[in-house]
Amino acid sequence: MSEKERKELRHLWAGLVAEFRASGLGQAQWCCQNGYKVRHLHYWLRKFPATDAAASETMAWVPVVPDREATP
Repeated sequence: MSEKERKELRHLWAGLVAEFRASGLGQAQWCCQNGYKVRHLHYWLRKFPATDAAASETMAWVPVVPDREATP
């Protein structure tokens, strides 16, 4: 594979990874709907890690309140 082909493939998957993340679907469901193999998506997800901004939109702290009656 030439350098140009590698760049094109990386560009293609950068867009696909962005589409996957925006979809809100699980990996298997997204791949099934779009005709890709889960292992390929998983590979490219590692190449394009989520940014802190994207991760903060989907993750949040949850308060934990101890059950005082359960404490010995």
